[in-house]
Amino acid sequence: MRAVECVVLVVVFNFVCGQEDVETGDNLQYQFFPVVGSSVQLQVRAHNDAHIALSLHPRETDPLYEVVIGGWENTKSVIRKRVCSFQEKDAKPTPQYLSEDVFRGFWVHWDNGIVSAGREGETKAFLSWRDNEPFSIAAAGVHTGFGSKGVWKLQNASFEDIDVRNDDEHEQLQVKTGDSNKYQFFPVSGNMLRIKVRAGNDAHIALSSHPWESGPMYEASYKLRADLDGASSLAVGKTLKAQSDEDIASNKRRTVLRRLSS
Repeated sequence: MRAVECVVLVVVFNFVCGQEDVETGDNLQYQFFPVVGSSVQLQVRAHNDAHIALSLHPRETDPLYEVVIGGWENTKSVIRKRVCSFQEKDAKPTPQYLSEDVFRGFWVHWDNGIVSAGREGETKAFLSWRDNEPFSIAAAGVHTGFGSKGVWKLQNASFEDIDVRNDDEHEQLQVKTGDSNKYQFFPVSGNMLRIKVRAGNDAHIALSSHPWESGPMYEASYKLRADLDGASSLAVGKTLKAQSDEDIASNKRRTVLRRLSS
């Protein structure tokens, strides 16, 4: 089979990505980005109150973990969980952990219900808490506030093959996929995706409630002709749920929609 490399442009709103500087204002408004794996590395320059949110969705919604570094006028850091309201789970005095003049590095890790945070270059966490009712994490957000603005440098494994581009109307993710039959998952909001793809054949789009392959899952497979040199576009949305569980094939566009069971 011919090797395939795809470039997919996906419209996603309110995402930041990569290691370029991200600026946050004194407004308590999160900027979200997709994450894979179980950790995020970051550097931040702020006077106080560097907030990191961990969520299944790219927006503020319950449940949500929040790590606050340098809160309370740069004297205290906490981990808290929000289900209807914030509940503080771990807190430590962290005087002058932040600086508005130089970048300070930190990491946030989550695994098997344990959420922890530490300083760059240190393996021991200064915050750690086990959640007996954990949830999946597919997005992280950052914000500052309480009299502080911030500049962030963010790093996660998901950034290796992702680039963010802006046109006149939308922010887009550019994603490269190899000839591997391995999905890359991203959190989405709303009920529609608009996708442009350049590939020799077999462009697959999965819709799932989790950021990994699990049933039930909807899959749209667009069987591109091998000699296609231009770009093709395909839109898929939650309206697929109204389709039959049986495969629906269109010979004209050579498209297959199907529901995959667990």
